[in-house]
Amino acid sequence: MCGRGLRLTIILGLCAMAPEPTKAEMATKLTGGEIGQLLSGKTIVFRHDRNVRQSAEGLEVYARIDGIVAEVTFFYRGDGSFRRHCKVFEPNGQSGPCRGLYKEVATGVWEIRGSSICMRDLNVNEGSSEYCYEVERAGLRYRWRHPGPKRAKGPYASFFDGIEFDVRP
Repeated sequence: MCGRGLRLTIILGLCAMAPEPTKAEMATKLTGGEIGQLLSGKTIVFRHDRNVRQSAEGLEVYARIDGIVAEVTFFYRGDGSFRRHCKVFEPNGQSGPCRGLYKEVATGVWEIRGSSICMRDLNVNEGSSEYCYEVERAGLRYRWRHPGPKRAKGPYASFFDGIEFDVRP
């Protein structure tokens, strides 16, 4: 019988071996109506190795090199609200809640504007921040795309830009 740590290590290893999308892969931008239909009443899940830090120059988004992976789950309700849950997985098999900007659990509201989904966290202690994303379909997967100017220093336009996700009922 496998221990929990070994199972998690195997799962994370398989995720790491999954092919990354290539720039040559054709992606189709969804319309606002398609995004609403895709997400309303659904759950999306994605894993990533990104982290964020605040510096004197502003917000910086970068790829982690310590082997820690975060899993973010959004529950999009049909009433325009959402709940976000974030969990980190360490290479040694341990896991726990995300810390910092994307804490373990957050709530917010979402709406479709044009061909984007706009989300606003409703964290009382930190005020309210809004982010809008376009959604692309690439094969059987979906991908966030940040429209407009970069919001962060570093190689990514924003925290979720380019991250692929799965949609679950």
